[in-house]
Amino acid sequence: MIGIWIQLLKRQHCQTPHMIRELFCYHFIVLPGFGPLISLEKIQRISEDFKKQLERQGDVDVEHSSDLIFNKCLSVLEDAVLSLGGRTVIHTLKEYELPQPITSIHFENREYVKETSYDTVALKDAVRKNEASLNDEQQEVYNKIITSVDANDGRIFFLDAPGGTGKTFLINLLLAKVRSIQGIALPVASSGIAATLLEGGRTAHAAFKLTLNLITAETPICNISKAILLKF
Repeated sequence: MIGIWIQLLKRQHCQTPHMIRELFCYHFIVLPGFGPLISLEKIQRISEDFKKQLERQGDVDVEHSSDLIFNKCLSVLEDAVLSLGGRTVIHTLKEYELPQPITSIHFENREYVKETSYDTVALKDAVRKNEASLNDEQQEVYNKIITSVDANDGRIFFLDAPGGTGKTFLINLLLAKVRSIQGIALPVASSGIAATLLEGGRTAHAAFKLTLNLITAETPICNISKAILLKF
């Protein structure tokens, strides 16, 4: 049996890192003693996509971030193994004789990685060009919101204007500005059409697990548990 799995491992050079990681996790569950067969070198080989994510951040020294990448891969493997184990059976990498990942939001939350992996160089260039296109009213709103973001004062802004006056342009510029300084901006809209107009936008129903029919629901809730990451 082990020989079959080893042959599968040898053929994994043609698969994506994500697919290989999923295959590893199934091995952990169905084949006791499989963990020691996976060398640390092999785990590093299946973390190439994480390396590229760091490269896209622009200001990260990828060559000196091998520990960061390695830990990220271990954390994703453990998350996948936990999901396969279900709610009543807890599996960790330690049980499979693999290193335990260091717990950190930077590693364990894949949505965090996604939202901090934008090309900041390209975004800064786009922000610089589009800021020059703002009219006086847009500039006033833009300045107030960015000032609030910089101050982290938690203010709420309501933007109301007739169609065709540049609301979407302004919102996308605000998103780009926040992301260009490695901030996190999560655009949510009430409809699918509106969501597609925003860079990285999602509907509120998808992002917050809202009941499909809020009007008829007696006690509408956000169906989000502690184990669920918000998806954007």
